[in-house]
Amino acid sequence: VKNKEIEEVLRKVGGELLKEVRLFDIYRGKPIPPGFKSLAYSLTFRSEKKTLKEKEVEKVMEKIIHALEEKGVKVRKK
Repeated sequence: VKNKEIEEVLRKVGGELLKEVRLFDIYRGKPIPPGFKSLAYSLTFRSEKKTLKEKEVEKVMEKIIHALEEKGVKVRKK
């Protein structure tokens, strides 16, 4: 899956709360299988209307992870 496709999913599912998506690392090598790469993103969530609670962001992140996995992206979780 290409970076552009991943960013599209992030922005679509993140909705109005996701203000910034930044790819900050691309890694190839052990333990990543040949032909694959690991991409790391920084996501910034913010609401213009209120202070976000951790649970609100976690709910959006769960939806993002589910959408990425449906696209065939393996998401490394905490």
